[in-house]
Amino acid sequence: MLKSTTTTKRHTSPTGNKHHGQPCRCEAYDCAECREITQQAFKGAVEEWSTVFRNPALLTIVPQDGMVACDEIGSFDLELFIRRHRQKLKRYLPKDCLLVGGVDVALNAMENTVQGCSFHSHGILSRKLTSTERTRLKKAYPINRDMGIYKPIQVKPIRGSDLGQTAAYVYKSWGLVDLQA
Repeated sequence: MLKSTTTTKRHTSPTGNKHHGQPCRCEAYDCAECREITQQAFKGAVEEWSTVFRNPALLTIVPQDGMVACDEIGSFDLELFIRRHRQKLKRYLPKDCLLVGGVDVALNAMENTVQGCSFHSHGILSRKLTSTERTRLKKAYPINRDMGIYKPIQVKPIRGSDLGQTAAYVYKSWGLVDLQA
């Protein structure tokens, strides 16, 4: 089940300094400071892996089972979602292609009316996909207009100079997901 650790270990010192001058490590889903620390660490790690990510691409996946009504978000099984799509991607991505990324959730609204929430993944591929590989992946994640899924798979090239910023975007507070593990 999806759980938010909104009760954090944050403390405010008498001088108003959070954490007594130490970086926050509460790891709460909603803690902006922890998110920034972790995103920057992930960005640095991916930049160090630049020899692995020689021709990288951003992969966004919007699966049908990630569409959830807002009042059901508390019962969404995030671990099952990750496990299911990790296995699926192992079957559909080429063996020589590494994918690292995270799970994100978006509030879907149309004409100022909330439609629901969408759990989806953003990841960095170590290389671009061929048109055949991309077509195969798109067949595994089909369009479903009734659910509002018009582009379930998006693959965009990443310029080398944008790799670090893309890594920071890909990592979300929900946790790092190595989809190839």
